[in-house]
Amino acid sequence: MNDSRRTAAGSGKKSKDQAPSSPTVSGVPPASRPLEPFVLVRASAGTGKTHALSTRMIRILADGAEVDDIFAATFARKAAGEILTRVLDRLAAAADSEGHETQALATAIDRPAAKAAFFRDLLVRV
Repeated sequence: MNDSRRTAAGSGKKSKDQAPSSPTVSGVPPASRPLEPFVLVRASAGTGKTHALSTRMIRILADGAEVDDIFAATFARKAAGEILTRVLDRLAAAADSEGHETQALATAIDRPAAKAAFFRDLLVRV
């Protein structure tokens, strides 16, 4: 396979003439900006990797992906558990009320109109 075919086929990116497939979930409009299909996060301890990864996972779920469609790899089981715990904790906090946590997570996943019910729906799916 030549390099140009491998790049086009293996990137996971849609061609420019295809619209992104971000469904409306719970009446919340799709995000205005698409995510890169793959990302590598490398940083020192305490720099916010878990926060960044949990935000990305919640955004992917909000875009309509199923839990089984998400792959995240880490070198430590403890880190994997911390990422899952953070996803669940952030969804639960945002689902609990219409307070600061709800608005902060809605903004972080590029869904400023999302309300607590939206995050409750996501939490049930996880």
